[in-house]
Amino acid sequence: MKSLQILALLVCGFASNAFAKPEYLQNYCDNSANIENIKLKAMDYRNTLSFRNQGGIGGKGVCWWHSRFQRNALYLAVFRPEVAEDSESTVRGKIRRLRFGKEIIVFNGFANLYELSAKYDYLIQRELEKWQKSDGIVKFKWVQGLRGKPELEASQMREMLDDLYERVVTRKQITYQKLQFKGITAHAWLVVDMERTANGYRLYVIDSLVPNNIEIYDYTQGMTSFYYPITGQTFAPRTEFSNETSDVISVMKYNCNN
Repeated sequence: MKSLQILALLVCGFASNAFAKPEYLQNYCDNSANIENIKLKAMDYRNTLSFRNQGGIGGKGVCWWHSRFQRNALYLAVFRPEVAEDSESTVRGKIRRLRFGKEIIVFNGFANLYELSAKYDYLIQRELEKWQKSDGIVKFKWVQGLRGKPELEASQMREMLDDLYERVVTRKQITYQKLQFKGITAHAWLVVDMERTANGYRLYVIDSLVPNNIEIYDYTQGMTSFYYPITGQTFAPRTEFSNETSDVISVMKYNCNN
C-alpha cells in the first residue's frame, strides 16, 4: 500500500510538472493578472509600434488597424530576447495570428514590440493593409465607419466621456476610439488611461500618427469636440470595437488560467 501511495505521488508530481507553464509564460501571466500592468506597458514606448500610420488604400493610412494591432500586442504579445530569433517566415505568420487576436503569440529573439517592428515594419504594414482591405471591401466596415458628425451635443459628449472613463478606469480596458473629423475623414486612437479633473477628464492616448508618445487631451464639461493639433481640425471621438477588446482580454485570461 505504501509503495502504491509513493507511486501515485510520483505520477501526480510528474503530471503537474508536465503541464506547468514555461517560466517566461508564467511571468507574462503573473504580470498580466494585474490589468494595471498593461496600462504601464502602454506608457512605455518600447511596447509600441516603431512606425507611424502610413500607406493603405489611396495612401490615406491604416490608422484603425494600426491601433487595433497595437492593442492586441499590448495584451497578447510575449517577447523572448534570450533565445534564437525567429525566421522571417515565422515572424510573418505570428504577425498574422496576432492580428486575429485569438491566442498569445511568442516572438523569439526580440525584447519588445518596438524592436520587432523596427526590423519587420514592412511585414506588419503589409498585414495592416490586408486587414484594411478585408474590413473595407469584404465586410464593408470601411464605409460604415466613416459615418458620424465631428461635433456632439454637450450632453452627448459628457455621456460619451463618462462611459469611456468607466471602460478605461473601472473595467481597466485599453479602449479603441474612432475620431470623426469633418466630411468622411476618420482617424483612431487608443485611450490607455484617464483621470478625473476639477471639471472633466484627462485622457492619455496612443495616437498612430505619434505612436511612441503618450498624448494628453483634456475634456471640460460643456465641450462638444476635441481639437486635433496635427491637422488643425476638431473631431468627436466614439468608442468602437468594444467587443473585440473584451475578446482579446478574455483570450489572455483564458490562456493564463488554463
